[in-house]
Amino acid sequence: MNVVALSYVFWSDWGTTPFIGRVGMDGSQEKHIVTTDIYWPNGVTVDYSSDRLFWVDAQTVRLEYVSWFRPYMEKCLLSLFLILDTFF
Repeated sequence: MNVVALSYVFWSDWGTTPFIGRVGMDGSQEKHIVTTDIYWPNGVTVDYSSDRLFWVDAQTVRLEYVSWFRPYMEKCLLSLFLILDTFF
């Protein structure tokens, strides 16, 4: 487990420029970590064992993740058809 991840809060924003963000527990170090190919991000969760941040995009109906701590943010598609409705 990456202990650094325990000191952040992650959130999603559906505004005019959707993103997933991260901020330190003291309000410092705010960063938008996913800003491209994202529309209606929901269900943000962190897998501490793999240092990955997962979310569901309700518009594209995709479950995706990034390895958020790396210098490059590799976004990977996990499933296109298994998610029927993210609001059930």
